[in-house]
Amino acid sequence: MSEKHVVILGGGYAGLMAAVRLAQKKLPIKLTLIDEKPHFVERIRLHQVAAGDRLKQHYYAPFLAKSGISFVQARAEEIRADARELVLSGEGAPERLSYDYLIYALGSYIPHDQVPGLEGAADSLADLPSAERLREKLKSNPGRIAIVGGGLTAIEAAAEFAERVKGARVSLLTPMLDPGFSAPGRDYVLGTFGRLGIELHEGARVSAVEGKELVLGNGARHGFDTLLWCAGFAVPDIARRSGLAVDEAGRVRTNAELQALGHPEILAAGDACAVAGMDGGPYRASCAMAMPMGIQAAENAARLIKGRSPKPHNAAYLFRCISLGRKDGIIQYVDKFDRANSKIKTGKAGARHKEFICKFTWRTIAYERRLKLPLYMWPKVKKADLQRAA
Repeated sequence: MSEKHVVILGGGYAGLMAAVRLAQKKLPIKLTLIDEKPHFVERIRLHQVAAGDRLKQHYYAPFLAKSGISFVQARAEEIRADARELVLSGEGAPERLSYDYLIYALGSYIPHDQVPGLEGAADSLADLPSAERLREKLKSNPGRIAIVGGGLTAIEAAAEFAERVKGARVSLLTPMLDPGFSAPGRDYVLGTFGRLGIELHEGARVSAVEGKELVLGNGARHGFDTLLWCAGFAVPDIARRSGLAVDEAGRVRTNAELQALGHPEILAAGDACAVAGMDGGPYRASCAMAMPMGIQAAENAARLIKGRSPKPHNAAYLFRCISLGRKDGIIQYVDKFDRANSKIKTGKAGARHKEFICKFTWRTIAYERRLKLPLYMWPKVKKADLQRAA
């Protein structure tokens, strides 16, 4: 069997997990991971960084070299799928890189062009430098912090800032608080907001940003000193620009085996993959879903190299874990299709559970690389689950 070159595009939770899992295979393959950043970012901790924490940085090159994986720091400008070639840019990076198989795992980001005046006016938790800039800003002038968005990132940031940033007055504006909570879960979050003094403006829609004010859809204005934008979802547009089949959000359309439609040599994983879940709907953008997808993409790439048929992806949900500062948290239990039930874990127990998940996520990747064993496992949907859900 001739050597095959597998390129992993994107070094987030899905991409790094795929690289580490593929490196365990006893196959004649060359592995290359490409990312614009020199190090892995624990995105699930960036709200902590903005509130004052410092993260240990895990640099790709030395981490991957121990598994025989090459790292190229570069930006992918184009995927020439018919030629099986990437066009790259970046100091010291090759202009072209050919591949036999490509794992597309570029992740997602929050766009800052959603309303007039937003670009340049808001901070974000998109990456480590953004979180560090916000941390320095809050040190010198916390004042009024307006957070726009009702998802888990916005909720975690609001609680973290209200608890830890001295002198901060935190408000959260959103059309709707995350609907993934059960009634007891929602009540607990609202109670925590009250305890921490967080102003919740549910039903608020931001139509523009003018100076240091948010202009709301009803004409009202909301002042701020710092604006953190956590609303919206977008993926890099390279797949669309390169002519791959994508959905309305720009995510790569795939079959159940994670293979890009029309290009079975390209496998997609993580937030930028539009594979349908077992209930027919999209998977929730999260590291909990990205890591299983990264592993499945790696396993299917290995099967294709060996001339075997790839297997369909199957992943189920267990819970949503949300930190509410350093001493409080909530674990919202869900069924296998991500529908909330009445069971929750809160307080210090919830905070410890969330911290365990954060540590487990990185350590699993590190231990798989070190021990060269497939340690990460996840729940799956069974036929009986589908029948009960029908």
